[in-house]
Formats: sequence, C-alpha cells, structure tokens
Amino acid sequence: MKELSQLHFEANPPALILALKERNDDLYSVAVKVYRKIKDILDTRIAQVFPDYTLHNINHSLRIINYMGDIVPSIEKLSDLEITFLICSALLHDIGMGASTSEVENIKTGIINYNSYSYEAFLKKFHNDHVKAVQDYIRRVHALRSAEYIKNELEEILIIPTMPNTNFAEEISKICQAHTEDVSWIEKNLNIYSLKGIYTINTQFCAMVLRLADLLDFDSERTPPSLFKTLEPTGVSQEEWKQHFSVDNSNKITVDTSRGYKIIELFGKCNDSVIHRKILKYIEWIDSEIENINKMTSKMESQYVVNFKSHVRNEIKSEGYTFADLRFIIDFRQITNLLMGEQIYGHRKNGLRELIQNSIDACKTRKEIEDRHREFGDEVYRPVVKIILDSNKNQVIISDNGSGMTIEILKKYFLNVGSSYYTSDDYILKGLKHKPIGNYGIGFLAGFMLSDIVTVKTRHFENSTRYEVELSKEDEFVSIKESEDVKHFGTDIILKYDQFMKVWPKGITEIEEFLNLYFLSDGVDIELIDKNSEKKIDIINNLVSTEQNTNINDIVINLSDFLEGITGELVVKSPINYLFSSTFEDIYLKGSPYYFDNEMIDFGDSGVNIFNLVSNGELKVINIPIIDDGKSLDKIIEVFEDLDEALNHYIEKNNTDYITILASDDKIATAKEGILSYQESIIDELDFSALYDYGQDRLCNYTLIDFESFYIFYLPGNNVFLELTDNSSKLFYFPNRSYDFKLYIKGVYVKSLSLSLNKMLKYLRLEEFKINVVKDDIIPTVSRDDINKEIESDICNAIYQAICLGVYVKLNDPVQKETLIEYLKQFKSIQTPFLKEKYRTMLC
Repeated sequence: MKELSQLHFEANPPALILALKERNDDLYSVAVKVYRKIKDILDTRIAQVFPDYTLHNINHSLRIINYMGDIVPSIEKLSDLEITFLICSALLHDIGMGASTSEVENIKTGIINYNSYSYEAFLKKFHNDHVKAVQDYIRRVHALRSAEYIKNELEEILIIPTMPNTNFAEEISKICQAHTEDVSWIEKNLNIYSLKGIYTINTQFCAMVLRLADLLDFDSERTPPSLFKTLEPTGVSQEEWKQHFSVDNSNKITVDTSRGYKIIELFGKCNDSVIHRKILKYIEWIDSEIENINKMTSKMESQYVVNFKSHVRNEIKSEGYTFADLRFIIDFRQITNLLMGEQIYGHRKNGLRELIQNSIDACKTRKEIEDRHREFGDEVYRPVVKIILDSNKNQVIISDNGSGMTIEILKKYFLNVGSSYYTSDDYILKGLKHKPIGNYGIGFLAGFMLSDIVTVKTRHFENSTRYEVELSKEDEFVSIKESEDVKHFGTDIILKYDQFMKVWPKGITEIEEFLNLYFLSDGVDIELIDKNSEKKIDIINNLVSTEQNTNINDIVINLSDFLEGITGELVVKSPINYLFSSTFEDIYLKGSPYYFDNEMIDFGDSGVNIFNLVSNGELKVINIPIIDDGKSLDKIIEVFEDLDEALNHYIEKNNTDYITILASDDKIATAKEGILSYQESIIDELDFSALYDYGQDRLCNYTLIDFESFYIFYLPGNNVFLELTDNSSKLFYFPNRSYDFKLYIKGVYVKSLSLSLNKMLKYLRLEEFKINVVKDDIIPTVSRDDINKEIESDICNAIYQAICLGVYVKLNDPVQKETLIEYLKQFKSIQTPFLKEKYRTMLC
C-alpha cells in the first residue's frame, strides 16, 4: 500500500477512501490496483498532450473523491460497491485525455474515429495546427475514450475479488462516459437499482455525483500560480487558468442545518471583467447541475436524495469594476412576433421554405453519412421530403426520412433560438461536404409563421428513441414525450391545416408553384400529397433542364468546369455565327450608312477601314430620321405644341427611315444632339439641305439628330472583331431580348438576376438557366430573398467569365481564340472568389 501514501491517503485520506478501507479491504485493493494502473497516464501522458491545460492529474481525481464525500447524503448508507464505483470513476473519468503517440497518429490518419468526427475538419478549424487540432479532438471525445479504455484495459481488475467472474467494468465505463453526456442519456443508459453479486448499486446516482464533483474542482489548487507562470498558457487556455485563480476556497460545500440543505459557495476576487463573466457562466453551469442532481435523486430511495440549495452562493468580489445585478431578458411572445413578422421574411409562406429546407438538409446529411459507410450490396438510401395535406385531421405534415434529431440536438439547437446545429462544431467537425443554408438558428419558430401549434416528431437514424415535442406560439414551455420506434427515421413537423391554408389563398396550386420555384429537387424527392383528393404531385425542379433545345453549333457550358462553388449548366446559341464579326455589314446600324469627308459617300463605296474610325474602342455615329411629309408633321405639331414630342410621334407613327452618318471623330464631335432646323448644319461643312437628296421633304424644316456608340474590340492585324454592349445594356443582349436567370444558394431559391455589366459581348444568346451557389461562406440575407451586393457582383462577373471561357475552349479558329482571350484580359479579368486558379492565371 506504499503508493497510497503518495496520494496522502495515509495522512489525510478522503472520507470515501477511508470508509472503503475500513469496510471492505478486498474492494479497497481494487481501487489501489486501478490507481497503480493509471497514475502515470494521468500525471504524465495527459500533460504531454495538453501542456497548457488545467491539471487533470491524479490530484485532480483525489480532490473529486473529497467532493464526492461531501455531496453524498450518507456514506454509511452506500453499499461497498457503490463507494468503489465513486472512487474508480473519479480516478478514471479523464483517463481518455491521455493519448499515446501511436493513438495520436491513428487519430490523424482516421484509423481511430469517434462520433463520426473528421480529423481533417479539426485541422481546418485550427489552420493546420496539428497540436491544437489533436487537443480539441481528444478533449471532445475523452469521455468516450475513457469508457473504451476501462472496458479494454481494466476488465481483469474491475472484479469483485470474492466473485472472480463478476466484472463491473461496463458500469464504471458508463459512469465515466456520463460526465459529458446529456442528463437524458444517464436516465436511459444507467439504472437506479440493480444487483451486482451481493451488492445493491445505483449507477445513475454515481454518475450524477461524479458530474457535480468534477465541476467543483475549481480553484487555485488545480492551477498553481507558479506552474501558470512557467507554462505561460495563451488564448482560451490562459483564460481557463486565470479564472481558477479567482476562487480562494477549496472546501465549497457547507450544510445549513436549520434549513436542512447543503450549499455550494465560492469565495474569491477577480480584477478582470472578461474573466469574471466566464466565472459567472461557469456558476450557471454548476447551478444547472445542482438542479439536475436534485431532480434526479428526488425520485430515488432516501439514502440517495441530495438536497442542495438551488443556486451557488457567489461571493467572488470584483476589483476595479462593478457587475450590476442585471442581464438581458427576452420576452418569448415579443421575440416570436418580431422574428416571424412579415417585415423580416416578406411573407408567412416563407415559413414553409424554412421547414422544407431543414428537411432537405437532414436528408442530405444522412445520405452523405450513409454513403460513407455503405458496403457493396447494401440498400441505397433514397431521400424523401413529403408535404402532406390532411383536412380531415386538420393537419399539414412536413415529413422527411433524413437524419432526425437526438435529444441533444433538440435541446441545444432546435429549441434554442439563434443557435444553429449546422454552424456548430458538433456538425462542422464531422467533416461533411454538405453545407446547409439553414444556419440562422430559426428552428421551431418557422412553424409559427404557419400555425400557432407545432408538433415535432423525430428520431435520429442512428438511435431507436423517438421524441415528440409540442410547441405553442403563446407559451415558451415545451413538452417532450419519449418512446421507442424501430420503423420511422427522420422528422415530422405537424401544423394546423386550417391555419396553414390561410397563407395559400389559391390552395394546393399555389403550394405546388411555390415548391416548384423554391427548391432544387436534385438528389431529394419532394412530394406534395393531398389526402382528401388522394392526389400526389412530384415536384420536379432540376438545376439542369432536360428540355434544352441544342443544335450542332450550340455550346453547352458546365459552370463547375470553370468555377469553384457555383454549379449549373447553360447553352450558348451558335456563338461562332453571332459573336464574331469580320465585315462592316455585321454591325447592326439604325439607318443606311454613309461616310462624310467633304461629301456624302455610300459607306460600302468609300473604301474606308471601319477600324480607322474607332477611337479607344468606340465607334460614334449619328442617326437622322428622314421626314418625308412636312404637312403631316405640321398637323402633329399643332396637336402636341412641343416640337420634340411632335417629331418623335411622327417618327414612331410613320416608321421613318434613317440615314446613319460615319465620319472622323473630330467631325462627329461638331454635331449637336436633338432638334435640327433647316438653318443649322448637321456637322461642320454638311448643311441641313443635304438631307433633301435622301428624301427629306423640302417643306419640312426640322428633324432630329441622335448619337449612337458602338463598342468594338479587335486586335490589329486580325480580321475579326467583337461588338460589345454599352454600360447600360443587360448581360445577354440580343435584339429585343434579354435573359434573367434564377439564383439558388445551396439549393434554395433566392432571387432572379438580370445581370448588367459593361463591355459585354453584344450578341451573346443563351437558353434560360439556373445557377446554384454552394460555396461554404456564401449565404443570403436573413430574409433569404437577397444577397450582399458585392457578392452578387462577384457572382455576375464569375458567370460571365465562365461563359466566355466555355466558348473559348470550344473554339477551333486560332484568330477567334486569340481575340476572345485578349478581350477577357482587357475587360473581364476582375478577380472573384469563384474562378478556378487555372483560369485565374490565364486572365492575368
């Protein structure tokens, strides 16, 4: 027993150790063997993995045993085996934090895996810092590792000496695992009463005592100041150490004999308001654990009933600042009305969008996990989301066969407004590729946009427990029922039919139209079911249309070939026929073209090179309508009185012919825009009377001058050029046509975009298309009907770059290829977060 003196058991043994030694030397020897087995791991190996963390050594375990003795109502009334369970769980609960070098390597390579966590996701979180990634990984799963260690390494030690075939490693492993699990896990996996050999045991009680005792080891004994100075821990670890220094008392439990309950009290001081806030959060954690242990043990036999005052007595004083006894308070009804109001979401029907998106996210999450583990011959998981209308039962059910929710997800995320599971480490650190859009933490509130009462039935696909939660818009209190279910996985959201249908005045037709617009159906079957009419409608809204009309000259462009985080497919109609020009006749002019240089000459006979008239990529011309009936114009002037209005009315009514005058840039600059009278010159050295030769009525003394610019891109020496749009043109300009496209983010419709970028290919023709932005950090506004304008601009530019590059790679003519890529370099080389590096380099 020499080792026990090292624990000071002989000089000042904890009450539990002393009691066990006096009552049952055989079980006491088991505790000694456990200590001998794990002491070096606790004292050495944990510190190697966590050099900056607060101490989790053997002395931490000893202090926990001390606190356990203070927590239990009566050591004398516990069975010898229950005392052994408490001592061993205190020694072993953190053993999982000690990892050998080989275990660390196996974690890094994925050979060892817990909770479906991905080590690569941890590494990404900590920016490729392996030390921090390993620490965070092991910290999160250390209770599972402790349980695993106990079952694998201590089965031959954790036996009742007088009954060598009776092993209690399983019970100890569950008690240790329980110290990081939800209380509901304890109620489900541990027993209030059972027999082990000749001993009665209450493993639920042992687990609750361990949890509270572990929290109470919170003072400077655990973080010696001298060691703090030596190690100089930084960041979060430093704050953890500093907050312990604020607590002066190691004996934290006192008894109020007059009131018959125990009190947990903390004395100390703090001179840092940030650390003080952390201490207050820690105290709230202790308060929560007090509530849990009081509630759970109240249902047990009297020897297990603990009775703590419901709140910690907080005597930690602030130095240099004051904390008011105030905190943020949220009125449930007010916040519900605010968040669900139409001023944020635009329309109540968007509540259905939120609920269905949650279902789709759950389905895609489950599919990815299923695909990871599916072996040859296993059934392929088929995601399904159903919107079921049942007027007879006054129910609308949004039902999915997705991942479902555990009680932890329900409590921490679904029922916690503002806390999103999909943005939490619990999800992110699994390393799943699916990045949901549902990241605002709206949770159950979305249902209240459609129904005052919402019922949720859910079962996680890796769990047999189904939970039923009933929620009311008028009340923050929630009721939960628990049952076993081996048939249905996933989640059902049940709403009131009569309230739901008020949002859809056109009935099922309006719901169908909504679903067909708002959700891409790729990879998930979406069904609208009306039980009353026994009608099932399949929602088909694929990202890539199956009805594209393509011919041999069209080019199909997959955006994923050129962009990161944007998916979709589009068709460019006959780009070689439309985009590239080689003669002046390819330019679409408003009127018959004439060249003026001292005299008017038909441009085709002038011999002038069109490129000689282009200045800084711009070809300027003037268009003049020929007024061939002066008397008719006079009558119109009498009606309108305004000459400009009269001229425009005449031109529109008579479909007037135009002439288009081309000249040197300096001559064009001498023309004035607007009304031209017979007394004025069209341009220098070209009088109004020149129009008479082209049909202008000599009795008409007025016409209009209209400037027009054409943007031309060409490379000197090449025989092709590209005509570009001006700054005000829409992206996909073709005579009398423009194209909008539908923008989806992670499969959910956000808005239609009509892109407007300057200097674009004027005669680009496209089939209508959709795009889906799947880049992790691109999210819409809270209302989901818009995005940040800078991001929208990046998306527009990226799509246009991909279109041009898609045409470029399909071209065979080297002159056309050279012209197009140089155009991109000059006008469209803007850097966006979407263009793939290969093409980013090409445009530099």
